[in-house]
Amino acid sequence: MSNDYSLEKADFENWLKENNAPVGNDFFNDIVKRAMFEAWLGAKDSYNPFAKIEFMKVETIVKAELAQKEDRAKYLPTEQDAMRAIQIGISRLEDIGWSRAIYCPKDGSVFLGYEAGSSSAVRCNYIGDWPKGTWLCYEGGDAWPFHPTMYRLETPKSKLGDAA
Repeated sequence: MSNDYSLEKADFENWLKENNAPVGNDFFNDIVKRAMFEAWLGAKDSYNPFAKIEFMKVETIVKAELAQKEDRAKYLPTEQDAMRAIQIGISRLEDIGWSRAIYCPKDGSVFLGYEAGSSSAVRCNYIGDWPKGTWLCYEGGDAWPFHPTMYRLETPKSKLGDAA
C-alpha cells in the first residue's frame, strides 16, 4: 500500500486493478469497493491517523478475501467439485441428525433450520398449509422469510453446534 494518501479516484481504480481487487457488478464487490473508496477518501489529506488505519483495515480485509477466493478456486476448481462439496456437507449434517427441510414439522412448531450459504443455524418454523406456506426464522426479537436447506428438531438440551 502506498503511503501517499492524496491519491484521487483514478489512482484508487488503478490500485484496485494492480492488486487484482474484486471488480464487477455483483453486490458484494460493489460494497467492498465503495467501503475501500470511502476509507481511502477519509484518509486522503487527513492528519487523523485513525482514518489511515481504517483504510489499512479495509485493504487487509479485501486482500484476505482475494486469498480465500484463490484457495477456493484451487480446492474446488469446477462447478462439479463445488457441488460435490455441498453434497458432502449435506450428507454429514444428515449423519449427525439433520434432515432435509421439506420434511420439517408443518404444525407451526419451532425447530433449528440451516439455509445453504448461512454461517449458522437459526430457530424457525413453517407456517401455512404445505406446500403454499412459508418458513420464518427468528433471531434477535425479529422474524423474516427463510428458505432452509436442512432442519433439526430442538430438544430441551440442544444448542446450536451440538453434534446430535
